[in-house]
Amino acid sequence: MKKYEYGSKPVIITGVADNWKAKDRWSFKVLLERFGSSMFKIGESDSGRKLKVTLAEYIEYVFYNRDDSPLYLFESSLEEHPEAKDMMNDYTPATAFGGDLFTELLGESKAPPHRWFLIGPQRSGSEVH
Repeated sequence: MKKYEYGSKPVIITGVADNWKAKDRWSFKVLLERFGSSMFKIGESDSGRKLKVTLAEYIEYVFYNRDDSPLYLFESSLEEHPEAKDMMNDYTPATAFGGDLFTELLGESKAPPHRWFLIGPQRSGSEVH
């Protein structure tokens, strides 16, 4: 990696997800089977209270909404979600990037959230993710 990093050369890394369980386990069908009744955050009220719906309700919304600016599901700190934390067993980070720099420098308790679960239809505002 150093020859690319220090030389500022673009690189394409392939095969990272070849053996991930997520390739099969993160379809809407399987996610609904695993987490359909689990609650996920879709926004916050004006007072800062988290607004949550079940995954089944949200996926139905994804297919049938006609909103100009649709809601997107944004669950940060996936490792703290009571049911969905199991999703972390479905993938492994790419070894090409080394460890988690925030955790190495700050420790696990002070590191910012970095395991997110997002779902959003077109026009939902989640396109940068």
